[in-house]
Amino acid sequence: MGPYEILAAIGAGGMGEVYRARDTRLGREVAIKMLRRDGHARLLHEARAVSALNHPNILGLYDIGSENGSEFLVIELVRGKTLDQIIGNRGLAVNEAVKYAIPIADALARAHAAGILHRDLKPSNIMISGDGVPKILDFGLAQAAENPRDGDETRSLTGEIVAGTPAYMSPEQAEGKKLDARSDIFSFGAVLYEMVTGRRAFRGDSTASTLAAVLHRDPDPPANIPKELERIIQRCLRKDPNRRFHHMSDLKVELEEVLEDTVSGIQPVRPAVSQKQHRIVWAAIAVVLGLTAGLGFWITNPKNQATAPETPGLYRFTSYPGVETMPAFSPDGKQIAYVRAEHYPIDGGLFQKRQGHANICIKLVGAAAELRLTNHPGADYYPAWSPDGQYIAFYRNELGASGFYIVSALGGRERRITHEKAGSAGLAWLPDGHHLVASLVYEGSHPSPLVEISLDTGEERPITSPPGKGLGDALPAISPDGKTLAFVRFKDSLAADLCLAPLSGGAPRCRPLHADWPSGLTWTASGDAVIVSASRTGPFQLWRYRLDGGTPTAVTSGEEDAMFPTCPRQGNQLAYVLSRQNVNLWELNVGNPQDVNPADATPIASSTRTQTDPAFSPDGRKIAFLSDRSGAGEIWVADRKTQTFTQLTHFGGPPTGSPSWSPDGLEIAFDSRPDPTTDIYVISAEGGAPRRVTTGSGENCVPSWSADGKSIYFASNRNGDFQIWMASAAMGETPSHPAVQVTRGGGFRAFESSDGKYLYYAKGRGKPGLWRRNLSDGNEQPVLDSLQEWGWWALGPDVIYLLETSNSPYPGVHLKAFDIAKHHIRDLGVLQYPIIDATVAIAASRDGRHLVYTQIDSMEADIMLAANVH
Repeated sequence: MGPYEILAAIGAGGMGEVYRARDTRLGREVAIKMLRRDGHARLLHEARAVSALNHPNILGLYDIGSENGSEFLVIELVRGKTLDQIIGNRGLAVNEAVKYAIPIADALARAHAAGILHRDLKPSNIMISGDGVPKILDFGLAQAAENPRDGDETRSLTGEIVAGTPAYMSPEQAEGKKLDARSDIFSFGAVLYEMVTGRRAFRGDSTASTLAAVLHRDPDPPANIPKELERIIQRCLRKDPNRRFHHMSDLKVELEEVLEDTVSGIQPVRPAVSQKQHRIVWAAIAVVLGLTAGLGFWITNPKNQATAPETPGLYRFTSYPGVETMPAFSPDGKQIAYVRAEHYPIDGGLFQKRQGHANICIKLVGAAAELRLTNHPGADYYPAWSPDGQYIAFYRNELGASGFYIVSALGGRERRITHEKAGSAGLAWLPDGHHLVASLVYEGSHPSPLVEISLDTGEERPITSPPGKGLGDALPAISPDGKTLAFVRFKDSLAADLCLAPLSGGAPRCRPLHADWPSGLTWTASGDAVIVSASRTGPFQLWRYRLDGGTPTAVTSGEEDAMFPTCPRQGNQLAYVLSRQNVNLWELNVGNPQDVNPADATPIASSTRTQTDPAFSPDGRKIAFLSDRSGAGEIWVADRKTQTFTQLTHFGGPPTGSPSWSPDGLEIAFDSRPDPTTDIYVISAEGGAPRRVTTGSGENCVPSWSADGKSIYFASNRNGDFQIWMASAAMGETPSHPAVQVTRGGGFRAFESSDGKYLYYAKGRGKPGLWRRNLSDGNEQPVLDSLQEWGWWALGPDVIYLLETSNSPYPGVHLKAFDIAKHHIRDLGVLQYPIIDATVAIAASRDGRHLVYTQIDSMEADIMLAANVH
């Protein structure tokens, strides 16, 4: 069919057949919906309805065409099951049903806002993808609210011909009356009823009896669901439209409150899949790991479809104020050691000593009291039990005292094993009881190996050899039988492998994780699988990887980050951290450097979700930023004057970020990964369909515009290391207009000076320093040796603002201003609670008088305990 190669039949319906096909031009699989010859008008109606919508939970329309007299639609191919195949006879758990219902409601709210009704909402028209994302199908019966038309036909009780499915019709639809959004709300209520009960709200032996039930009978109240959810369903199913919800957006808010109330209690929770865009890694952990700060773009390639998550009984092991993290089961499974920080963010910055220090605590499973083992002004991390359960090893992060320690599980004096160490990303105890396996964070570009540390002498011996271009090996874990070492190998491509190595010696066996930036690893008690915390275009969740291969299976899912899993050597328990953070954008006036006071910063674009990657518009009135407030990470624009917010992109899942305004303020460039690689896109500042700029291999990310607006700079590793490249802003990257490599010695985030003379750029993730290239002669020279990470700086007209972490003289994250002409640095003060592992942590207005930066406004983390995990 034209450029589409038909691969297999998917199904057939009253209006035609659906096939799986391959777009030979773009190399992606799609679905082809072929219409019967009498379906041309229906085809055009469906195309117009769907093309007017752009939402992650509405099936996307790619193309419309005809071939040899056959009309067809080219639509998004979703692998998964329809909702009616998932519900089953007993219905879904409340959490699962509500978490599916919320994005469905949001999609319908978007359609209604565009003046479009669905008119045939039912479980078989809702697809649940393999990673748990609901998609509304078949807007073929959709209509503009003011322009009714014919569709699938059913005769009403009065003889009128109506469109839709009888069991899910609203009473006014069954009577052939004029419809508005409240009709879809009734159908939505019928679907939600079926989701929680497993049976239809309205049933009959015939079409007539079913329609009679819709018109005159109320369904039996659903049992064993929260009263508030029951009230919502009943309100949706009111016969009188005036007594229903009037707007789908109001209904969505009500459901979100039900979900919040349901998951906030101590009762067992059945988690459900969420499509929320992956969150930024925990800032304090990023500092300790020394690895996550500086990732330009979170890249994932989930080629394997994961199966549905399991539903073990889930209970809160800790619920103290602040943060409890990094749990570790004792060998007998009766105790858990963990890190507790009573205050977060730590007062005065990430490295403040006065309050909020992290200590090692232990608690018996099933007991309320905890025992604090350490009480040091530094931060203690990664507790690990000795094989006999008598001691706990940990890493301490403190200037002058960093290193590995052990302490008795009963408390007492600590013993330092090693001298000063830059950082650690995991710790395990070898079976002999005399050696540790630790991940050491090396400074510079040298990859970090796993080392064996003698408890008697402190001697270190590398036991892994990570590739020269990788970031290194981390998160070691010893198998229950003491024979195998599991760990994560972070590769230069920003991907990670799960590796297994025999402790007796030999090369490790590694397999791709197909997930973003793992944050924890543990063996199951059976020893036939490992559980890894990682992100797959959503929050961090736990995934089981069997040693014999196969598809990873989801252990948890939801809108909160599940991190740092741990299992005992025996039994079927699992503990992990469930964390919640609120990250917002804050603005600071720096017009007079002598009067700058970080305490005067004010919040902008605040929400209960995460806002990062800020960028000022040229006139300074608006700020583009990345936010997951809609459920997935998308590009938004905040108007500083009117305090209004507009969502620009609607990818609905792929990692997206790094917005950059064109000099005329009409367009915004950004990076995203809807396909296997990251690419640069441009979208109108008013919204609309984005256009792709880059087409080269490798990862293309972190765009910025030239001063004249004719070119877009971006970072790419298409030739190996990341370098700065440049493509035509108008034409994009094509065979006749190829991208041009600008730097040779490394480059990641670049900005051209307002006069077009210089290009300022960082070298890459984990590479300190800021450089400048003369665009007339190509001469490169260092500008700032003290820049610590690529995303910690912003360019003004004659000044460079940067963030620096330090332990003295005033601990915290310092905001500094570098006068380019005078080569002088002024310290503007300590920011309160910045999150410095964001891809872009700070941005400056064009006149250099205003800064915006990311800040953690609140964070909580509790340890969850799950039973019956095998």
